[in-house]
Amino acid sequence: MLSVIVLVVVLAITQAYDNIALNKSTYQQSPYKPGDDTYDAKRTTKVSEVYGCHKTGYYTSNCSIPCPDVNCQLCHIETGACQVCKPGQQCELECDRGFFGIGCNEKCGHCRDEYQCSNETGVCLTGCGAGYKGDLCKTRCDKGSYGVGCNETCGHCRDLNQCSNVNGTCLTGCGTGYQGDLCKPHGKSRVTIFQRTVQKPFEQRDSTGHISKYLVDIGTLRTTIKTRNTYNMLSMYLC
Repeated sequence: MLSVIVLVVVLAITQAYDNIALNKSTYQQSPYKPGDDTYDAKRTTKVSEVYGCHKTGYYTSNCSIPCPDVNCQLCHIETGACQVCKPGQQCELECDRGFFGIGCNEKCGHCRDEYQCSNETGVCLTGCGAGYKGDLCKTRCDKGSYGVGCNETCGHCRDLNQCSNVNGTCLTGCGTGYQGDLCKPHGKSRVTIFQRTVQKPFEQRDSTGHISKYLVDIGTLRTTIKTRNTYNMLSMYLC
């Protein structure tokens, strides 16, 4: 026990690093079998020790030399061969388009511009494509909304859960009283009626020769304007 304490103190003072796990076999067992010393913790190791230095991007026994590849995060402690790349890199190359993260194993979301997905974090730098939201653009629009920025409102779908988050199409048809792919009214209908009395000047002479002037109602003019995208005018003269 005393020797273990002394070893820990020496390591702490000198900042030395000895990868005792290098090229050593390790074992792992689940579940643990009581009484079987072959599988106790004495022969386990940490993954970071297998790769090498405690300081990322360096190798050799005293961890003083940078890994040969600048995009390498962990390299072999003896050879310098890259074991794990930095996020967003394939070590010598950046991730292929549409991928990001450590080892380029993560897939980008629904970015508006697939070239604008951060190869390190996956953030869509110019926003999401239609139907998605969030920094990574992997979250669908809330129920009842769709389109770019989820700013459009779904129509009168038979089932609101079946409104396309991308273009608003009602996938299972419309509710009662509506039609079309979006199940929305094609415009507000309005009927306006203008009505006025039509009069005509009229003169009448009496027995003395005096002339009287009148306005005589001769009918009603009614104009109907119906609005539904286009304007139709209908005038009727009623006698």
